[in-house]
Amino acid sequence: MFVLRKSIFIFTSLVLIYFILPTGNAQEVKKLSLEEAIEHALKNNHRIKEVIEKELQAIEDKESIKKDLFFKLSTSYSYTRLRDEPYSLFPMSTSLNLLIDKLNLTPGPKIPHVSDRFLLSDKERVVWGFTLTQPLFTGFALISKKKIAELGVDVAKYEKEVVNLELARQVRLAYLNVLLAKRAVEIAEDEVKQLEAHARDAEKFYEQGVVAHNDLLKSKVALASASQKKEKAQADLRIAIAGLNLLLARDINENTIVEDFEPEIREPQELSSLLDTALRQRPEIMLLKTSLEQAGLAIKIAKSTNYPQIFLIGQYERVGHDLSASTNDYGNDHNSSITLMAKWNLFEWGKTQNEIKKALHAKSALEARLKGLTDSILLEVKQAHENLKVSQVNIETARAARMQARENFRITDLQYKEGVTTSTEVLDARAYLTQAESNYFRALYGYKMAEADLIKAVGQK
Repeated sequence: MFVLRKSIFIFTSLVLIYFILPTGNAQEVKKLSLEEAIEHALKNNHRIKEVIEKELQAIEDKESIKKDLFFKLSTSYSYTRLRDEPYSLFPMSTSLNLLIDKLNLTPGPKIPHVSDRFLLSDKERVVWGFTLTQPLFTGFALISKKKIAELGVDVAKYEKEVVNLELARQVRLAYLNVLLAKRAVEIAEDEVKQLEAHARDAEKFYEQGVVAHNDLLKSKVALASASQKKEKAQADLRIAIAGLNLLLARDINENTIVEDFEPEIREPQELSSLLDTALRQRPEIMLLKTSLEQAGLAIKIAKSTNYPQIFLIGQYERVGHDLSASTNDYGNDHNSSITLMAKWNLFEWGKTQNEIKKALHAKSALEARLKGLTDSILLEVKQAHENLKVSQVNIETARAARMQARENFRITDLQYKEGVTTSTEVLDARAYLTQAESNYFRALYGYKMAEADLIKAVGQK
């Protein structure tokens, strides 16, 4: 019985361990690569969704304006009830006297003036019909509006590309900030571990009477300060991850784990080549050039009122006293017509000229903005190019300083253990090493950040 109970206990324990404890595969967390992060942001970021909706809005606007070139069909229905029946007075005496004169009858006394009423319609009047209107010529206004709307779709596409470029840059920078924050945590943890070991050495030497009490206190104070810096570094890492999550449209508290990589150091392209690429590829330039085309068409629209507007109008109408307007005792109950109508504004106190000048000033403003944008893009490319070269040089300098700081700390710590130097020298050496480690990784990831700025500056997708 005891053996049976023991077997059941062991079996139950194994089952619970299998289902409760995570397996090796479950513990594996998929790391997010930089390419995956950019792709995810370009699909899910709220700003991207906003510009996509604006692009769809521009497409619908283009389709809407294009339909202004086609005929429009409208209908109307009206019911009117009059208080009195409408009539007309017909002078019967005048008509009879004219008839006598025309027939050359014997002149006699004139018939006195007598009038009679002739009803014109019923008290109830129902009118309904259809009207078809086709614009034939509008002074090139409709054609120009259609072209502006088509260019508006291009403008929306360029706006989306602008957002894509900036968002990709922000994701790169946020991703690199996470990696840099991770390195800062690692450096802080190493510093705490080494200062803990040094504090133990100092306490042992103090117990042996080798060092003074203040030497031990320096070690403990430095350890406490390092622990505080480690907590701060961990908090900075959590904030950096939250910033990346925000760009990825994720929960800011999600523990996103990024994939580390060794930055590849490459020689930057020639500045002249980069400047030419930027002027060809930056969507902001294409956006303003397209806006300039729209401004030119806006001038054409403003001038359109100098021309007559011609429309072809077709109508079908029914008139009667019943609800269907099919009964009319006083005239035909239906009729149709075709009308060619021309409208021409002859005088509006110079309003047309004001609109033309307004459109011309708007175009001039866009030309000035394009020139300013071109200059700022060229400066942006040059600045990013210079920063990249500086970062490349700084990596080698920082790498050498890091190796020297490591060796300096190793020798100084060994000297302290041998009793030939003080705790102050060890703490200084560790501070130099912490600074050198931080400078190295800031230079390493700073190079990739400068590269991200250059990628955006030249308009690479």
